[in-house]
Amino acid sequence: MKQLIAYTLLLLLCACEENKEVKQPTNLIHQELFIDVLSEIQIAESAYLKSTDKPKKKKERLALDTKAILAEFNIEATAFDSSMLYYQQKPAVMLAIYDSVIVRLENKLSNMENNKAN
Repeated sequence: MKQLIAYTLLLLLCACEENKEVKQPTNLIHQELFIDVLSEIQIAESAYLKSTDKPKKKKERLALDTKAILAEFNIEATAFDSSMLYYQQKPAVMLAIYDSVIVRLENKLSNMENNKAN
């Protein structure tokens, strides 16, 4: 969870660094869908960080997982990338998106723990 917060802060700092405005892309992913996708990507990244595989294999696996997540949501990588750039230029929006991602991940974890206890 701390890594997610650090990642969010890094994104916000990067977004504040340049004043070059990115226009809203025609293929912008709606915020709710973007939150769904980011939540799944964060889970994949967590598995990546916990993996004991060699770094090259881990990166390959993360790339494949990310590609599969985008395919699951019927999203092209270019749409995801342009949406990320667009939302990054709006720190308040990006913070709200990541706050929602954190809440979703915490809810998933809580549900998993409750199911495990039962």
